[in-house]
Amino acid sequence: MRTLLFGGDVITPDGMMTDWSLLVDGPTIFAVGPRRMLQRTIGIERRIDVAGRIIAPGFIDLQINGAAGHLLTSEPTVETLRAMANVLPRFGCTAFLPTVITAPLEQIERAAGAVATAMTETVSGARILGTHLEGPFINPERAGAHRPEFIVPPSVDILERLWNRGGRSAVLLTLAPEQPGADEVIDAARQLGITVSIGHSNANLAQIDRAVRHGATLDASVQRNGATRQSPTRHRRRGTIP
Repeated sequence: MRTLLFGGDVITPDGMMTDWSLLVDGPTIFAVGPRRMLQRTIGIERRIDVAGRIIAPGFIDLQINGAAGHLLTSEPTVETLRAMANVLPRFGCTAFLPTVITAPLEQIERAAGAVATAMTETVSGARILGTHLEGPFINPERAGAHRPEFIVPPSVDILERLWNRGGRSAVLLTLAPEQPGADEVIDAARQLGITVSIGHSNANLAQIDRAVRHGATLDASVQRNGATRQSPTRHRRRGTIP
């Protein structure tokens, strides 16, 4: 169904466009342009006046630990994921990675397994893209909200265990590359198709460069010279309107 959204400003790669419209055909963006131009397009079946609101792409959030009063690590169930997915579109998020933090391995497995199950079911709201494993291979000195007693050294065996028992839902892994064994875990993660992020880390430049050579592509939160910085991704994710 071709649907025209009009009556507001549109965010584009070139900036905010005043009084523009967006034409979608099912899940695909068909055209973006001045309101008067698109209104003459043949075949529009539905017209939605956004009444002065902003028309913008949906956010894809790579780290959401919980929402709607639920925390995935503490409540590793499909019901938690349904609640999270239902509430996120209110805040402009249309797709996300449910994120489980450092915890007993069995709990991480249950959370990732719940994500795998939810991805096979019809869940309304934001689309679930896979599991973000934030730990357990992080630096205890940068544990933050993570419980230090459950942090473990990077291990390929543990990664493969979490992958297999978690329904192979993991798509992103955050680790500290300065920890012994991190290089091997990065290699194994990339072979499984898991993107690797550097975070909760005290890594120096040489250690970060080595991690990048092994395949780490995201810098989530790296400690340098006493200051934590956030840096952008090295790649872009593409998608359609869910």
